[in-house]
Amino acid sequence: SSSSSSSSSSPSASKGNTTPSPSLLPVGALLDVFANSSSILTKTFSLVYIAKGFPMLEVAERASYLPRLLQGVSNIKRAALRAQVLHTFASVLPGFDWRNELGSATDQLSFLKPLPSSSHPKDSKTKGEAVDTTATHLSRPDRECVVLYILDLMLFSKNFVGSSKGLPSPGLSPEGHKQLSDLIKSTPVCPLPSAIFNEAQLASSAASKLSKLATLKRGALGLTLSGILPASEALPLILAAAGTSGGADSYLRGDAESYLRRMGGVSSVAATFFGLDKEELPASKTLLRMFLGDVNEKIPEKQRRRGAHLGLRTVLIRYLCQSKVAANSIKETVKVVFECLFSPGSNDKLRQEGLQYLKWSLKSLRPTGIARACPVFFKGLLKLIQIHKQQRKKLAAGGNKPAQENKKAGPTFTPIVVASTYAVLGEICAKMPKLCSSSHMLFELFVKDLDAESSEIISSHVYEGLLSLVTAYSRGAKKVVLNAIKIFLLKKAKDGIVGEGGKERSGRSRLAIVECSNRLFPFIDVDARFICLTLSDDPTLKVRRACEEGLKPLSYTFTSKEKAEGTKAERSESVPHPEKKRKLEDNNTNSADAKVDMKTEEAGKVKEDEEKEEEDNPAPSTVVQYPDFSRMTALVHRQHNESSLRDSVLRKSLNFLTLCLTFNAREKSLQPKVFASQFLLVSGDSERNTSLFKFQSLVEHAFASRDKVVVSEAARSLLGLVRWAPEQFSKQYSERKDWLKSNLVEGSKDTRESIGSLLDVIKAHMDLEGLLSLLDDLVKTEVEPRASKDRMKDLSTDTNALCGGILGAGILAAEYISRVQKGGNLADVASAFCQHLSNLLSHGAPSVVSSSCKALQRLGREALLPLPEGTWQQSPDEKDVKKLVKEIDEHPTRCSVFRKLLDLASSAATKDGERGEARVPEEAVRAIGKIVRGDERKEWRQRGFNGLLGLRNSSFEELHFAVGEALVDVAGGPKGEGLGYIVDKLLLSYVNQGSAVQRASACTWLLCVVKYGAGNLKLEQTESNAIRGRAQKIQKAFSIALTESRQLTQECASKGLAVLYEIGDEKMKGELVEDLTRVFKAGTRKVNKDTEIKVGVGANSGGGATDSGKMATYSELCTMASDIGQPNLVYEFLDLAAHHSVWNSKSGAAFSLGSILKASERLRPSLESLIPKLFRYKHDPDPKIRASMEELWNNLMTDSKTGRKRHLEPKHFRAVLKELLSSMGKSQWRVRQSAATATASLMSGVKSEQIIPELEAIWRAMFRLIDDRKDTVRNEGFMLARTLSNLSERLSNPTYTRKTHVRDALKVLIPMLAGADGMTHKVKEVQGVSVGALVRIIKAAGSLVAPHLPLLVTALLSAMSTLEPQAFSYMQFHASSVDMTEEQLEKLRIQAVAQSPLQEALDTCLDAVSSDPDVIPAVSFGLKGLVRQGLGLSTLTGAARFAARLIVQARLNASGPEMKEKLQQASGELLRAFTKGLQDPSATVRKEYARTIGQLCAVGKPKDVLFVTRSVVRLYTNAELKKKGDEDYEFEFPQNFTESSQRSRLSAGEVCKHMTTKALEMAKRFHKELLPVAFVALHDPDVETKEAWEVCWNDCTYGTKNGLDMYIEEVVALCVAMFKSPSYFLKKMSVTTLDHAVTLAKENPRLLSKLDMISKLVVGALESTKHWNNKKILFSLAGSLAKYCGKNLPKDVRVKLVTAIPKHISNPGRGGREHRIEALKCAGTIALAFPEYDCFKLVQESVEPLLRDPMVKDSSKHSAGLSSSKTEADAKKMGTKEAAAVRTGSGISENSTTSPIVRAAAMRCLGQCWPKRESLPDSYRTMCESTSWILKEILKHQKGYNWNVKAAALESLRLVVSTIYIDSSGVRPPALSNQDGNLVVQAAMEGLDDEKHATVRTKALEAVAEIGKRGASMKSLLGVEWERLLGKVSSLLTDKIPNVMSLADRILKEHFKK
Repeated sequence: SSSSSSSSSSPSASKGNTTPSPSLLPVGALLDVFANSSSILTKTFSLVYIAKGFPMLEVAERASYLPRLLQGVSNIKRAALRAQVLHTFASVLPGFDWRNELGSATDQLSFLKPLPSSSHPKDSKTKGEAVDTTATHLSRPDRECVVLYILDLMLFSKNFVGSSKGLPSPGLSPEGHKQLSDLIKSTPVCPLPSAIFNEAQLASSAASKLSKLATLKRGALGLTLSGILPASEALPLILAAAGTSGGADSYLRGDAESYLRRMGGVSSVAATFFGLDKEELPASKTLLRMFLGDVNEKIPEKQRRRGAHLGLRTVLIRYLCQSKVAANSIKETVKVVFECLFSPGSNDKLRQEGLQYLKWSLKSLRPTGIARACPVFFKGLLKLIQIHKQQRKKLAAGGNKPAQENKKAGPTFTPIVVASTYAVLGEICAKMPKLCSSSHMLFELFVKDLDAESSEIISSHVYEGLLSLVTAYSRGAKKVVLNAIKIFLLKKAKDGIVGEGGKERSGRSRLAIVECSNRLFPFIDVDARFICLTLSDDPTLKVRRACEEGLKPLSYTFTSKEKAEGTKAERSESVPHPEKKRKLEDNNTNSADAKVDMKTEEAGKVKEDEEKEEEDNPAPSTVVQYPDFSRMTALVHRQHNESSLRDSVLRKSLNFLTLCLTFNAREKSLQPKVFASQFLLVSGDSERNTSLFKFQSLVEHAFASRDKVVVSEAARSLLGLVRWAPEQFSKQYSERKDWLKSNLVEGSKDTRESIGSLLDVIKAHMDLEGLLSLLDDLVKTEVEPRASKDRMKDLSTDTNALCGGILGAGILAAEYISRVQKGGNLADVASAFCQHLSNLLSHGAPSVVSSSCKALQRLGREALLPLPEGTWQQSPDEKDVKKLVKEIDEHPTRCSVFRKLLDLASSAATKDGERGEARVPEEAVRAIGKIVRGDERKEWRQRGFNGLLGLRNSSFEELHFAVGEALVDVAGGPKGEGLGYIVDKLLLSYVNQGSAVQRASACTWLLCVVKYGAGNLKLEQTESNAIRGRAQKIQKAFSIALTESRQLTQECASKGLAVLYEIGDEKMKGELVEDLTRVFKAGTRKVNKDTEIKVGVGANSGGGATDSGKMATYSELCTMASDIGQPNLVYEFLDLAAHHSVWNSKSGAAFSLGSILKASERLRPSLESLIPKLFRYKHDPDPKIRASMEELWNNLMTDSKTGRKRHLEPKHFRAVLKELLSSMGKSQWRVRQSAATATASLMSGVKSEQIIPELEAIWRAMFRLIDDRKDTVRNEGFMLARTLSNLSERLSNPTYTRKTHVRDALKVLIPMLAGADGMTHKVKEVQGVSVGALVRIIKAAGSLVAPHLPLLVTALLSAMSTLEPQAFSYMQFHASSVDMTEEQLEKLRIQAVAQSPLQEALDTCLDAVSSDPDVIPAVSFGLKGLVRQGLGLSTLTGAARFAARLIVQARLNASGPEMKEKLQQASGELLRAFTKGLQDPSATVRKEYARTIGQLCAVGKPKDVLFVTRSVVRLYTNAELKKKGDEDYEFEFPQNFTESSQRSRLSAGEVCKHMTTKALEMAKRFHKELLPVAFVALHDPDVETKEAWEVCWNDCTYGTKNGLDMYIEEVVALCVAMFKSPSYFLKKMSVTTLDHAVTLAKENPRLLSKLDMISKLVVGALESTKHWNNKKILFSLAGSLAKYCGKNLPKDVRVKLVTAIPKHISNPGRGGREHRIEALKCAGTIALAFPEYDCFKLVQESVEPLLRDPMVKDSSKHSAGLSSSKTEADAKKMGTKEAAAVRTGSGISENSTTSPIVRAAAMRCLGQCWPKRESLPDSYRTMCESTSWILKEILKHQKGYNWNVKAAALESLRLVVSTIYIDSSGVRPPALSNQDGNLVVQAAMEGLDDEKHATVRTKALEAVAEIGKRGASMKSLLGVEWERLLGKVSSLLTDKIPNVMSLADRILKEHFKK
């Protein structure tokens, strides 16, 4: 049958229906009548016959008539006639095979495609020539009519809600529904092509069960998905199918949904594809009309369409959410939203979708649309919320749950719907603030609902909506409304966690209060800040954090957060403003460059507006504005008086009020003290002049708290108050001695320190008597009782009280001594206090010792200690301070105190353990300095100097800063005489000598001596200063120390040089610059000895670590200063470059020069040359250097005239980038790291024309960084990689970058990232970064990557294997150890690759390739190379999948012959490549190749598909397919034949399976080549191979028998050729196939013509003595041949078959027992098939030896060979030949045993071969001679044998009895004698007596029944034995087996009936 007829026939026709088809109707002539007639009646009747005639035509002929049918359909005025025409067209659509290959139905119905978009009548594609489109295309009105009718057909339904009420189908009008219903019933439909049904569906009549409606919809959907209709017209039809609610055809909805998923699902990609954003396309408007129906009331009711049903509405609205055109259709949008929310038939799912559509509309509406739509939406959503609240009240009141939706109560809304409503309502108000800004009621509604809602999901969305509402209020609310909101929020904040009715308010509600106050009101608003203070101790963490942010002006954007974000988005170069982006997108211009120009122009306008705004509003001062102190204090004080504030709130309030006053003073550029005196105390405003006193009142309340933290804050606040207004408050607190003492003694550490500082302030206002009284009280009550030796050892001593007493007494004693030393005697209390301090130096608590040292510092600074002088006890080793004799005296002296302090310092300095917070060594050293400075005697100075020098071995860095400070005190201060001696001593003996630790100590001391010894005077102004004459020596010492390898020594030297340079004169500065330059050129010197330096408390911060890059940093700084022409600036840089942690300590912080502003002014003239280096330095890894350089940069880049900060200008970009790229290759890690960070910063906001030429250099430098050996450098390299990836993605996106620039960027990026320096780089990190960036670039560029596709595709596919984890390769070789097969593991590997970024990139490339025909050949060439040379599972399978998907995608996008030509050209090369790869070892690869070959065959040329076909045949059979005649083929086997492996056969099957499923039409051309092999493969022993070929066979044939009947000749020819091959496997396959073919074909004439060939093959093989494996299958073929074709076999063939089989019974050869059994079966079958031949004697001769053998009961131990029961000795007794015969089975020995199976087969064969009536009279002699023998054998085998043997013997008995000659009236006597009759009865009786086996009894009964059938002749021969036999049968009437019982009953009834 031809392909055309098969494709147009109905499925039922394939079932063998031979009814002749009716005569064809003249459709063409009828169409002429329809077109030319003016009579409506004539037109109607002609249409009826046209509709009936279409199904009778061929498919191509139907298509040729359709344009004539539809031409001018829009001009038909009568609606019924127009509908009839359109329905006739629709009824033809199912007859097309829409799943057919490219160019069939699509080309036939191309007239439905729209006219070319170019101007008529000339088409741009035809170079201006006129194109006649009227003959090939329908007019636009006609197409619209066709599409609209197809839509009506898709919407039509029979079963829908409302059908019983007479309503039309949803989406249709009543008139349209009735017309469609009538037409569907009356119009015949072209049947679906059978090719779309598989065999199972045909067998189950699935095709015939489809209703007319389902068939019509299938055809309509096929047209829709074929690509004939534009996407914008097809979308409504597809959605109508996707919204189908079921029905007879379940494939309709699935096909539609599958197509939508392939097109991107519900996404912006799909919206673009279907044209939802283009107003000129009908998609959006059609969807709205489908959803709502006809809303125009002017349309007659019969013609008014209903809205879509619920399921379809849910589908439609999802796509409406992607259409801006639909959103801007205001009227329809409002109705859609309200239909979703309030329609009675709506559900929760649709309501949620409606709210999502409302959100989409808010984003997409134009300003005019917002003004029109938002008020309507606002009222509707408020109504929904009101309904929800009413229902909630009913539930709270105990009413029934509203389960039904009715008009009175309204619909029931679920929490998610209500929650979304609140959120959307907030967004509406944010879009249109005037809806709510005129009143505060909506705000209060949201806040109250936030408390009232118990649902978590509603509460969260109310919070979200409330924040949006705040945005609305902040933009347009009046001051009155804001004040009302403020009062409301303040009240809620005061209530705290208690809400209305005593109910606890949720944490989210309190958070909303804080967030609203922060967002609505500025930071200076006192009420808003008080709200934050009130809730600052909230139990919820989020609320506390929000309050903290609200009290920090720099951590929160107040009042204009959204505005600031919008401005930032507008000014960003990489992300344009949404509104501008929409305008650019809506501007439908042909040039993409014009879009970019427009964008650039608008960006320039934005920039101009920004500059103008900055000029009008200059940058604010760096001082932050805090709320007014007076107002804030008054509010807090008032609220505290009304309801006492909680302690924690009061603490926060005091802290915040302190900040308010401080920053209020800074705003006036005043000190707080001056501000208080000028603006608070003397103000005429009562609120202001009382604010400090109100603050004092709050402080006093805080002191009453029991919380120590609150008291500590109160103490700090009080200290600030007294400092602000000492005249007003000092006297007051100086008189409160008990209060001061109590807080000093009982307070915490912070409180104690604050009260001590307070006492230090107010001590001057105390009179001497009062001072002495308080001092005496502290000493006697707090210090003296705890200073005794016993109490100091007592661990229970209150050290806090003692420290407080020491602190207060020390301050008071120092003040007392300073007053009295001018005249008068000291009181005893001062001396006693000094004595106690001396004793307390031995206290066990470090805090007490530290406090004592501090007190001694105060006393020593004022005068000599009020203690006796004492004496120095000499020691032999006086130089070592540790060996000084400890003085234990009841009356301490100054000498003993000095020794104790020195002992504290030296003992702590040698400890390796950690120190506490007390810092005892530092305080002891400072005390020594102060004590020695107060005594001008030389002896004391020398002892002090020697003692301090002994600390040079200490490893504590901060101790040395204290030592340096103490050395200046020991020298007598800056003007002291001993300063020069100390400097000389340090320079000569310590700075450059000793170990590294000693040199570091001496360098630190020298730095301190230079810093503190120079004082605040310039050297030229103080000639007597000791530093003046030694400046050169100090400079030299620091210069040498600068080359030290230790970081601390270097930085101390750099700090010292900077300090020395600052205090030097011009001459010294010049010399220093020269020397420093020389030092940097000389480099560092190595030190062999080194020790560890510890920092701070237990610190090990690396002070002793070697930093080889530090000197290089100094060198760079010096070079930078030299390059800009100001080498003297290196000292500012040296000061800024120090980053050791010690400079962050209290001791090291004093050494910063604070020279950034000075350096800025000096550097400004050299800014151009400095910018590149300074830009890198401001990204230095050290935070201190970074901060310093950042500040320097900010100062340099700030315009001194306008104060505006300037950004890096484009002219500096290249110079900065050059410097950074050079720095990335430096050896110092700090330089590389800072360069990476700076480069990432430089990339922000850069223009495309600047960066594109440098992209490759930056990427390559970044690759080196991420392979750096330093971890921090690698981390910054990865950060740079992320920035570069983002930048490259932007540069590759034509939305944000000009297309010309995109192309330039791609030329740089793709070759580099896809080449050896990117994805295939040896470093894994580089590979990962390259892949990630390349994926993003490809996605962003889209179709612009087309020129690079060959490289991209091959690179990405190759990378799939190179980037695969090595663990997969290891697992592949050890698959068995993980309980997985290799194929399963390969699938896992492929799945992992399919989810990788590489696959995403390939998907993007696929879209570009499939839409550009020009690149397909180049890409296919690359794929061919990969397949032939590629290595790796992932690469090979990826290439196959890419090729397959390319074909599918290209066919979907095909728009002309050019694409078809390119696909055919590419498929030829790929088919050969993939076909040759079918021998790959991997099963997964082979399957992927087969799948791809199937897709390629769909578009390939016939010659290429023929190549595949021949390759498949060769794979399966190893035979060559040769042409024989015009149509026939023959199979030839090569001489060097090798048998096909299972792998090859399976590969061939997979290819054919996919060829027939994906390219059926092409495969049909080669059915004669493929189907014979497929039928043979149906008998393949491998299940998987068989299943693959079975799919091929079923797809190409209408049933196995029909297919075989069609190709029986080819099958036989192939089988014969296979049998002649050397392969035993092929022999077996050929014989099995022939057996099956003979069984199925039977009397087929085409088979009979080949019988001679088959019979010769069988007879020849049977007569051949050559044995081969499974030769036994020949017996099955011989039996089938005799059984089904015996009548047509020649006589000589029959004789040969009859005579050949018995030989195999007697001599089975190596086939053994199974061979003999099959031979026995075959002999019986042939005997039954040829009853005219008597073969019993031949069989008897072969079988008799088997039956003669004694039976062995244990059958499992027997075989055809030697019995296992035979011993080795028995075998030796046999002869050699006999034994061999027994073993091989080639002969039968007398001593051999026969298994029960063989014996049973032999007995059954004897019965089957018993002569038949047809062989008489020739067989009469055989009957007479053999009757007794066979009956005896039957009887013998009834005793002692297995049941199967007995059953076989009884079966033979039945056959013998049925045919034996017993006619006594004939010329011959009966062959059965009386004696033989007795044997018959005995055998039957034995069988009937077998009680154990029902089968035996059944067979015996059947034999008895057969005896009864022979009639009186047989009964007369049996005589009385017959009656006895019947008696035995009657006993079986009670048998327990029903079958036996019924058979016995039937025998008896038959007997008595006769």
